[in-house]
Amino acid sequence: MKKLKIYIDVNYPKRLVDILIQIHNLQKEKQYELVSGSNYEIDSPELKNAIFLLVDNRNRGVEITTLKHYEDGCRVIACKTGGNDKLDRFEFSMTVLRVWPYIVEKTKEENAPFLYTFRYGGRKLTRVKKAI
Repeated sequence: MKKLKIYIDVNYPKRLVDILIQIHNLQKEKQYELVSGSNYEIDSPELKNAIFLLVDNRNRGVEITTLKHYEDGCRVIACKTGGNDKLDRFEFSMTVLRVWPYIVEKTKEENAPFLYTFRYGGRKLTRVKKAI
């Protein structure tokens, strides 16, 4: 089985990303590879083994960049901040850690493109049926 690459938005706190990488380094059989940053190129065949974790600042619906990732055939999970410019990094990190088991579960269950969101401070993933 090929490793699944999880591309994490540059807006995620660096320490949170480091923690997630350390957690996944504990895997006996490496199933996931976490990649952080914004300067990476992905070929179309590699999209089958990629997940994108994004930050979405729009109050209603999803941002165009989030929607474009999904329309391009990507599997996307976005954290909805509701336009809140003053996010508490601790609460954001705790939110991501709360939903992380669900994120891993969805990556195992679904191979087709999908778009899920979770709210800042939330506890569950919500599938977006109609993106706009």
